[in-house]
Amino acid sequence: MTTTAQLTRADAVVLEYLGELWAHSGGLTPRLRDELMVTVARYITSHQPAARDTAEVVRWLGPPEVLVAAVRRGQRV
Repeated sequence: MTTTAQLTRADAVVLEYLGELWAHSGGLTPRLRDELMVTVARYITSHQPAARDTAEVVRWLGPPEVLVAAVRRGQRV
């Protein structure tokens, strides 16, 4: 018998945010895109204890498109 775990609300919030971040970051180099994804995932994980809920941590990050735009501005050409 195979069991499957149900996603929690927190899991769904994180997956949705990371999915949107991935979608908006298509123009970044693969290395920079990977670094961004890892950095944001670590940020969410490390700040969850300080927040009321995961959605609050995601709000602290701001919209994914704004975060990606900031990375693009700092990207070396």
